[in-house]
Amino acid sequence: MPSLWKEGIIIPLPKPNKNSKLICNYRPISKLSCLAKVFEKIQAEKLNKECIRLGINFDTQFGFRPGLTTNHALFKLTTRIANNLNDKTPTHLVALDFEKAYDTLWIKGLVYKMVHIFKISQPLCKFVLNYLTNRTYKVQVNNNYSEPYLAPAGTAQGSAISCLLYIIYVADFPKHDGYVHISTSQFADDTLISVQTSMTDLAEEELNEYLSKIANYLHKWKIKINENKCEEITILGNIKQTSQNVRKRAKQIELKMNDNTIPKSTNLKYLGVHLTRNFKFNQHLEVVRKKMLAAYFTLKNIFFNRKIDVNIKLLAYKQIIKPIALYAAPIWMQVSKAQINKIATLERKILRACTGLYRKPNSVKYYSNAMLYETSKINPIEDDLVKHSLKFIDKEKMNGNSTLKYCIRLDEDYLNSLNYYKSKPPIYLDYLNELNNGNLNYYDKIPTIENYRDNWFLHD
Repeated sequence: MPSLWKEGIIIPLPKPNKNSKLICNYRPISKLSCLAKVFEKIQAEKLNKECIRLGINFDTQFGFRPGLTTNHALFKLTTRIANNLNDKTPTHLVALDFEKAYDTLWIKGLVYKMVHIFKISQPLCKFVLNYLTNRTYKVQVNNNYSEPYLAPAGTAQGSAISCLLYIIYVADFPKHDGYVHISTSQFADDTLISVQTSMTDLAEEELNEYLSKIANYLHKWKIKINENKCEEITILGNIKQTSQNVRKRAKQIELKMNDNTIPKSTNLKYLGVHLTRNFKFNQHLEVVRKKMLAAYFTLKNIFFNRKIDVNIKLLAYKQIIKPIALYAAPIWMQVSKAQINKIATLERKILRACTGLYRKPNSVKYYSNAMLYETSKINPIEDDLVKHSLKFIDKEKMNGNSTLKYCIRLDEDYLNSLNYYKSKPPIYLDYLNELNNGNLNYYDKIPTIENYRDNWFLHD
């Protein structure tokens, strides 16, 4: 590659709610050559086809692979957890935190793996070596630039090929062969290890052995892990799903990474979704509501500005705020309607600010919620949550995705046996839709899965 294409400009942006006097509290944003990005995309497509041709194993990797998103990783994880709880089996989760995974990637180690382990074609290996070496950066603050410096390791931030190179680098991540209760889920550098067994002593032994195996792998390939930011949580469900002895013993499990005890957590955030010990998503919904509220206050000057067209305000809501609520909807749709109503109430508050259609007694005209949605031509959040979730499930059923094959095709008798006290896997929403002949899309028929009782009636 031309040397000009390997130059980058870094703009440091302060992280929110952090001390701006510390350099570690800045997020570097890299600007690269546009022509270089086009060339990288071409090479990334060639490299991806080469990985498919060689059959490089990405079975546990969901990040930056065609047809896979964070929803797929979470769908598979939550299905496993729900099924375990219905068998009265807890699920132990360990989230690993790799420190500056992209910035510290060992270039010679990556090229060695591509040549000797994965047998990738020589021209592509030469391109990767040339692409990653002798890269220079300048730091820009306002109109001032630093002296250029050489990057000794890592991939280029903002590059179209960096993520693919990283998942190739960790494609030989230690397998859990021999550990029948352990499974691994990866989304780029976000790694989650789960073990499902009611025998907590066995779970502790297997996990510690596997973590030791991972620690040796990370040391060998110069991947730094931050033990203090790793987390461990045990999903126990409600009191009827796991015995008191299991719940008591689960609190005593001690997991170690590099002789450091992994901290226990009651709320594990994985790929933006908060998982709690009782496997309820109420806390996640509260976080979502606060994010929507923060975005609303950021855009408040636009929403209350009478000089700005209403359609522009509504577009800002649909493009910026509503996606916050829709993220990972297929995963947490088992919450009660009371929880979803908190999101719906905030949505209506924002829409009234955008349109000026209030329902206060001193307003010119009383506008009901139905009139508000009809005038603004926006679907209620309850409708969109159900449609978004069912669309995701229908797409995976049609695609026949092998990664989610088991999750999509759960036994109908098993789904029919799920009562009020049992945990509902995400596919349960699609099952309810089939039972009600596709009538789950209506505003007044949002399913309350958590409080679903006998005779398959929907709670209004």
